[in-house]
Amino acid sequence: RLCVAVSGGADSTALLSALSRLAPDFGITLHVLHLNHCLRGLEADADAEAVRALADRLGVPCTVGRVDVDALRRRLRVGVEEAARVARHQFFAEQVGRLGAAGVALAHTADDQAETVLLRLIRGTGLRGLAAMRPVTVISVRPAEAAATVSLRLLRPMLRASRDAVRAYLDAQGLPFRVDSSNETPDYTRNRVRTSLLSALRAENPRIVEALCRLADTAADDYDYLEARALEALGSLAVFDRDSARVDLAAWNMLPRALRREALRLAYTRIRGSEAELTVTHVEDALRCVESLATGSRIDWPSGLIVAVGAGSFTIGPSSTLKEPRRFGPLALPVPGEVAVPAGRRVVAERRVAPCPWSRDERYHADLAASAIVGGLRLRSRRPGDRLVPLGMMGSRKVQDLLVDAKVPRAERDQVPIVEDDAGIVWLAGHRQAERTRVGASCADVICLRLRADESRTPDS
Repeated sequence: RLCVAVSGGADSTALLSALSRLAPDFGITLHVLHLNHCLRGLEADADAEAVRALADRLGVPCTVGRVDVDALRRRLRVGVEEAARVARHQFFAEQVGRLGAAGVALAHTADDQAETVLLRLIRGTGLRGLAAMRPVTVISVRPAEAAATVSLRLLRPMLRASRDAVRAYLDAQGLPFRVDSSNETPDYTRNRVRTSLLSALRAENPRIVEALCRLADTAADDYDYLEARALEALGSLAVFDRDSARVDLAAWNMLPRALRREALRLAYTRIRGSEAELTVTHVEDALRCVESLATGSRIDWPSGLIVAVGAGSFTIGPSSTLKEPRRFGPLALPVPGEVAVPAGRRVVAERRVAPCPWSRDERYHADLAASAIVGGLRLRSRRPGDRLVPLGMMGSRKVQDLLVDAKVPRAERDQVPIVEDDAGIVWLAGHRQAERTRVGASCADVICLRLRADESRTPDS
């Protein structure tokens, strides 16, 4: 089953006519949807009746909805065009769900695509915005009476057809259509783009619509590649909890800036379920915040999220979650063995006859003399009064002071794993090792510890 959005205008009339001819050959059942926006009084009522009559003539069932878009505009504090768009999507989502349809077919043409490209250029956009409308799009919509969002599939089978071709089809079929008087008023930006800007550009290039559509196609191909690479990068750099993500800064800084920008958008979408409310400005602000590398820096994002820079990583998540200390342990650490700890990490222990050949970042590794370990090893978060004598020092220092010196944000200090034995702390993971566990030149029994990302975790685990 496929719903068809029909306003009664030329484009949607042609779409319904063409689909009604093709649907039986493909085993598709059609259902017409029309929404009265209550903006044009009797004219809008006449449009609804014309759509009902057309659907009846073609033998297609029809549902007509009615929404006071002006009241919705005031409630949402947006413009009329945006309120009308929201109203249509809500209506479509409700009806698609009710009917069990695959999606909604829309009558956008190549001319509409060209107008969309120009509109986005005027308002400011990036590669993704230049891609404009796609033949098939899945969006997230929150129906008017629903608490949760639903997915809505939008199909645009006429996106390659010109407006002139549509008019020629209507003439050939002898099909009448309605003319929306609001399409001529200069009150709406799209109308001004259509009647003034596009006309002026057509004088310079008679094939401007084709040129702008080619630009959209090229941008779409380039953006799809960029998005795929950003998804790969995010999968290797970030650890997702239910409502937050932690990203390794060292690896992040190796990414090209274009991938960072897209990865931020994708992280927001994964956490929130949609990109609603996230703007280009939000992404650029987050990009600058993370690039500052200033531990403790943070900015607010939509939907109650924040982006916070920590020591060696940055986090995206609800401010309440990031402020909550998450203590853990004590957890037995077998040797050999490994144990999961907060923030999507694991502490791994091995036994060797010599120190391990560590990678470039030795902060996340420690070699302990096995003979210095008293009892078994355990993992836990910090406690008040914790102290250790760091490697190379004579006197003890508070763990609190060591974390402050390392510029670990307050919200992250309880997540720093501490490895201890019966005699006290042997390793403040990622920061300091205890002097008493130093490996001597003749030591042939070494416990190798490593703090690494938990690669067994899935994004939703």
